[in-house]
Amino acid sequence: MLASWLDSPDAPQEPFEEIDLTALVAEECARTCADLNVEGVIAMQSSPRPLRRLIRNLLENARHHGGEATACGRS
Repeated sequence: MLASWLDSPDAPQEPFEEIDLTALVAEECARTCADLNVEGVIAMQSSPRPLRRLIRNLLENARHHGGEATACGRS
């Protein structure tokens, strides 16, 4: 439903900006206590909020459906 709304002409459009993808993913990994193993910095042009939402959703789904690991001491 959210994806359909974001594709609609009524969805707010955020300007693209230079994003340090490595740092953004590292922040979200720290929030969920996920390990991050990356070499170098990956930069890209994007809107930060939807990109952060996508990464957060992927990490939360992996934690939820990935087995016995818990995030940051939560059970």
